[in-house]
Amino acid sequence: NFTGSDAFTYFVSDGDSYIFVTQNVSVSEPAVPAGQGSLAWEYETVDGEISGPPAYFNGVLYFGTFVGNTNIYAIDLLGNLIDIMNIGMNSESAPLINVHSDCTVQLVNNTVYNGGLLNEETNTDIIDGVTLSERLGTYAMNLNTSDGSFGTMDWGNSSSAFGRDSSPGTNTDGSVIYTADVWHSETQSGIPYLTVIDAETGETLQAIQRDGWTYSSSVFLPDYRTNSVRDGTVFIGGAKPDFDDSIGIWDGNGGTGVIRAYHANSDGLLDETPVWEFVDLEAPINRGPSVVQSPFGTLILFGNGAGSLRAANPETGEIVWEVHTGSVGFGTIVSSN
Repeated sequence: NFTGSDAFTYFVSDGDSYIFVTQNVSVSEPAVPAGQGSLAWEYETVDGEISGPPAYFNGVLYFGTFVGNTNIYAIDLLGNLIDIMNIGMNSESAPLINVHSDCTVQLVNNTVYNGGLLNEETNTDIIDGVTLSERLGTYAMNLNTSDGSFGTMDWGNSSSAFGRDSSPGTNTDGSVIYTADVWHSETQSGIPYLTVIDAETGETLQAIQRDGWTYSSSVFLPDYRTNSVRDGTVFIGGAKPDFDDSIGIWDGNGGTGVIRAYHANSDGLLDETPVWEFVDLEAPINRGPSVVQSPFGTLILFGNGAGSLRAANPETGEIVWEVHTGSVGFGTIVSSN
């Protein structure tokens, strides 16, 4: 509902570039007519394909590339390049902008590796003391708040499997990072974990074993009944994939979906046994849930690969309503109050 506005803007990627579109809207007829956007600017990475949405902070967009190159970019809202950095890893999801109480700003990004196995030669690539293998998973770097450019790399936190595909999440005060490995234990060596990371040092504080693929980012819901900014619930989706006998591998985009809710204590650590879980027999839950306020109270929205959208009670996991679109779903749910 855009009543009261005469235009809005959004970003769209064709895989190789970001396009900034301005859409005019009639106040008397707030529905958006198809095909009436106007191109404001376009930024092309030339040889890098863009898979995840940009993160935004203080007039700057930050995004990485999934294949083609291993760069991360900073561009302004006119499409001008501010900075570019080769981090040696691919990014399929949006970075996290983590603003601390001392006004320092971190960019936290999850990565996967599309170049085969890491060998001794490739692992000699070091940025600010952080090796390539330590950047396979999650890394954090400072941002220069004066111009939005990249500063020094703070830390890297290695994935135990094949990387971390989703966007990292955090709690209310940004003190810990919640993230999960993408790969299933039966397709690669190593066991996938839901990992809690100290945002300042990059130290692994906790690792909870997962039983399947994780393409989903996490979302944190604080417990407003306490005074702690770390006490609350972490929600994250996932998949228990099917084995494809015809090609002899596990299918990460097929199988059973699951979303779990974990209690976070005042230190940001999680109870290993979920508060609740919802098993989705239709399809995997491959992208992150979102928290919304509604006439039903606070709800958790999540979708699956079969195009079903559900709203759940965050405390019990009870499904409040569901809609089946009949199409394919592979994106994070957004909402407008």
